[in-house]
Amino acid sequence: MLRRALTGLLAAAALAGCGSAAPPAVEKEPAPLTPAQARELAEAEEILVARCMRGQGFEYHLVPADPALSEDRDFPYGIDDPAWAARHGLGWALRDLASRQAGEGNPNNRYTDGLPPDRRRAYTQALYGTGGTALAVTIPTGQQVTMPPDGCLASAQQELYGDLRRWFPVRAITGNLASAIRPKVHADPRFTAAARQWSGCMAERGHDFRDPVDLRERFTAGSGEGERRVAVAEAECVVATGLARTGHRLEAELGAPVRAKYAADIRAHREFQAAALPRAAELIGT
Repeated sequence: MLRRALTGLLAAAALAGCGSAAPPAVEKEPAPLTPAQARELAEAEEILVARCMRGQGFEYHLVPADPALSEDRDFPYGIDDPAWAARHGLGWALRDLASRQAGEGNPNNRYTDGLPPDRRRAYTQALYGTGGTALAVTIPTGQQVTMPPDGCLASAQQELYGDLRRWFPVRAITGNLASAIRPKVHADPRFTAAARQWSGCMAERGHDFRDPVDLRERFTAGSGEGERRVAVAEAECVVATGLARTGHRLEAELGAPVRAKYAADIRAHREFQAAALPRAAELIGT
């Protein structure tokens, strides 16, 4: 069963290839995208994929993200917003909503589920490519990721960004910088010391957890009404002990050599995005 949604498209787009072509020329290094700009590029990418798929004789539905998902946030070093925790707990309901939208709630999945096996295989190949000689890049975690250079996903990226072989590696690399840096933060003695303080703060509130990761491993989705209470306790202790502040400070420090190593890719990624924004606006306006 094919599981397809906007989030799936973005994840697949991070799988990349390498090449030597230069990115589009931009006079000044652009700033990182705003959330609204990132949504525009994602929407434009979906529009191009839909046109391509329909051109090959398949249905393809544009699926807007549920507005509620705008509340979803990343807290890599523990929730540091007690008000958010009071509203959303540990965020399991938001994750479940995203999962449903990517799965049974996605009309493209219902469409492909109803296709005969041969047409379903053809749909998958039309979307993701036939395989062949895949583009490849090694990301900052040391893993290699690949992607076929054909298919509607590839053609959409080519049309939007202008150079598939250069765009994909810089997107894959920059999209995995945090995955290479954050394990270093969690292993740093300064962070583990702050986590012990957090654990003591939680114990005073009647919760026995080693750190926020341990909390999530043991307090899973569906654990009941206590989710909001434990999430608020986590957030209050994160603020009181400075756990998240320590984590973000260490991420800046320990990540500096990693970001320096990939500085050219970070710059190229931003330049590609800046150059694609006018095209995205044109596509969305049509």
